[in-house]
Amino acid sequence: MMDLSPATSLCLALLLLIPQTRSTTTGAPNTTAPCGRAWCGDLSISYLFWLAGTHPPECGGHQVFQVTCDNATGYFKNSLWTYRIHAIFYFKNSLWTRVA
Repeated sequence: MMDLSPATSLCLALLLLIPQTRSTTTGAPNTTAPCGRAWCGDLSISYLFWLAGTHPPECGGHQVFQVTCDNATGYFKNSLWTYRIHAIFYFKNSLWTRVA
């Protein structure tokens, strides 16, 4: 298992504490209500996260939950690392990432 920075650990801990809301918006990917579900490839992006270029920042739980999409792959970035998001499990309040 990889050692996480204190800031990353805090952000991931906050993810587990903030209640999740589920969007019922349907339709074509990235043609959604301002804070509704958006897509990056097969990755569904909704609150607590927000997709740069699709959602305004106020749609997310915090700036650190910004997801960028490049070639249908979602990424988190911080000042030191870029993490590729493999999956978000909203029902388990968890995610699967790897340093890109």
